[in-house]
Amino acid sequence: MMEVCPKAKLYGTTEERAFYDWFFPRTHIIESSPRLRRLARQEADRLGLGAMDALHLAAASVGGADLFLTGEGQSKPMYASNLAVVRHYSEIQSRSPTLL
Repeated sequence: MMEVCPKAKLYGTTEERAFYDWFFPRTHIIESSPRLRRLARQEADRLGLGAMDALHLAAASVGGADLFLTGEGQSKPMYASNLAVVRHYSEIQSRSPTLL
């Protein structure tokens, strides 16, 4: 949450901020573990991911997430991850206008 919400607020992307305000209360914390860190490192090495993206994807996998939502553009390597199905948050909004 600290990674994305301040940027959305600072740069005035109200749609993105509204999504995060809706989304984050519906999530849960996945504690770090050797397995999570190993998965993150493997995926980072395989795709050239940054540390936080790799850790977030690994947490989604370990936590059994059905979907990994991101604000990152679709050209980013995280979309090629095998750890989770990655979608841009706007895809979810367009399918469910009552989401927000």
